Amino acid sequence: DSNINVQTFNSAIEAKDYILKNKFDVLITDYKMPGCDGIQLIEAAPVDVRKILVSGYISEIAEEKLQKLNAMYFEKPVPLRALAKIIAEQQTRVY
Repeated sequence: DSNINVQTFNSAIEAKDYILKNKFDVLITDYKMPGCDGIQLIEAAPVDVRKILVSGYISEIAEEKLQKLNAMYFEKPVPLRALAKIIAEQQTRVY
């Protein structure tokens, strides 16, 4: 029995507010957004959250910083099968 709840946001600021106030398992974010960038959202997420950054600007993002934040990244276009596999693995994680 799988129970998946997906939250989407048109505002990075609203997403950050949600991150700070709610429990969740996976964060998938773009890098360039008005208000705050994807790195700032990843930094706001709890340590145990699976973090995935997608961007057409990966070369601008410090790989070392993403590694320190334990975040994965994909260049656009995002490989949907790989993303689906990561999410499926997260569902089977034992707490």
